[in-house]
Amino acid sequence: MYSVFNEIFSLATSSTGTIISHTVPALAINYVTKIEVSGTNIATYDVYINGLPFARRRTYFGGSLGESIDIAGDSAGGYKLVAGDLIEIKVTNFRPSLGDFEARLQYSE
Repeated sequence: MYSVFNEIFSLATSSTGTIISHTVPALAINYVTKIEVSGTNIATYDVYINGLPFARRRTYFGGSLGESIDIAGDSAGGYKLVAGDLIEIKVTNFRPSLGDFEARLQYSE
C-alpha cells in the first residue's frame, strides 16, 4: 500500500488549488483505494482522472471539515489506473478568508 500526502496553505477565497497531482509511472498499474481530504474552511473537493470528474465531496457549516472517499475495502480492489494516467485532487475555498487544505491518496500496485 502506498500513500501520498500533500497540503496547500493560504488558499484565497473563491480560489481553486491542486492539492495532489499523481501520474502513474511507466510500466506500472495503480489501484486507488482511498482518498482523504480536510481543511480549515468549508470547501468542495474534486477528484479528476485524466482531466475528467471522478468524485466530489463537500464540507459544510455544522459538519466535519474532513471527508473520505472509500473506493475499495482492501488493497485487492480499487480503481485501476495505468501508466501515464493522472489523478488530481483539487479544492475550492468558498469562505471569505484564507484556508489551509490537505489530502491523502492511498493506492496499491
